[in-house]
Amino acid sequence: MAAANHAVKHFGLHRFENVELRVVADAEDGILRVEQAALDVLAKLATDARWQHETVTLFVLNDLQPLVRQLDTTGRRPADARLQRREDLLSRPLVNVYDLASPTACNVFMNRQAMMAAGYWEDAESIRALLAHEHAHPLAENQLIATLRTLSIDSRLTLQGDWAADPARARGWAERAHQQVAALISQLFLIGPREVFTNQIAIEAGFDHALYHLNRRNVHNLVAGMAFRPLLAQQLEAVVAAGQLTKAGAALLQFIGDLQAYLPLTMEVAPFRRANAKAKARELMKPLYHDVFSGLEPEVKPLFEELIGQYRLMDPNAGVEAARALALYGLARAGEALADYDAELSYSVEAGTQA
Repeated sequence: MAAANHAVKHFGLHRFENVELRVVADAEDGILRVEQAALDVLAKLATDARWQHETVTLFVLNDLQPLVRQLDTTGRRPADARLQRREDLLSRPLVNVYDLASPTACNVFMNRQAMMAAGYWEDAESIRALLAHEHAHPLAENQLIATLRTLSIDSRLTLQGDWAADPARARGWAERAHQQVAALISQLFLIGPREVFTNQIAIEAGFDHALYHLNRRNVHNLVAGMAFRPLLAQQLEAVVAAGQLTKAGAALLQFIGDLQAYLPLTMEVAPFRRANAKAKARELMKPLYHDVFSGLEPEVKPLFEELIGQYRLMDPNAGVEAARALALYGLARAGEALADYDAELSYSVEAGTQA
């Protein structure tokens, strides 16, 4: 067990009609709040006809080092591409580990340190939202998600001018920008649909208020983060003044930073529209229109709106060609926006077999 390296301070056992919940924790503080949230979530989601887990084990741990050690020992990595790197896995508040080929059990790992850092640990409604999202993941498996797992996107970002006068420094900036854009592309076009379907299921199962509450918190944090954007601009200007980066390179990096910070929120807004909770979607968007978009690069807002439109119209039964077309359309729009910053995005989308 992943908790074997942490002393067990709490063990709870609960049985529903078709699923057994085990709660294992290495500390007692706050565990009853988490346990009650898990019971609330399973009481609803386990009645879904798509539910297959017979046993759910929730590990509430100080950190996720035990999970990393277990994965290292077994030679396995999470299926979620965002969690392939150790540091990404360790920073996640929750992780659901389940086997598509043998879906009778799942292990959910809650990272107490990450929950506290994000302000979620004392917030019962945020805990319900996070657990609802994790447990909705297996229910969201559909043809489109399965198809997207077979796709790979090969992309390359090229600045038409020079990144810097020094060739070595220019190569460094170029590779950094390429990696940032490639990661964002994977997040939005390969992982994003899965997140949207997952959130939609959680909303339709009755956790709309909880997810709305969680997303309002996150939107508030994004609005507050706008206060730091001028500082980033000043830092880039200083690097340009020092001759270490061109103005064109700085403008492109600023744009990429805006995309990284705000486009992922589309995966939270679109599910409310798909679930016909349009009022909540509008309320989540209001602070962005009022306090955010006007302070970002002008291409961010239309990309944001178009991506929500793509997510809203996704067909869960889409096959390979439709999935490729979905990714290619998004890539084309991203390429058009990047072209305004004298950058060229080259890409290809290939279908293979699911790992």
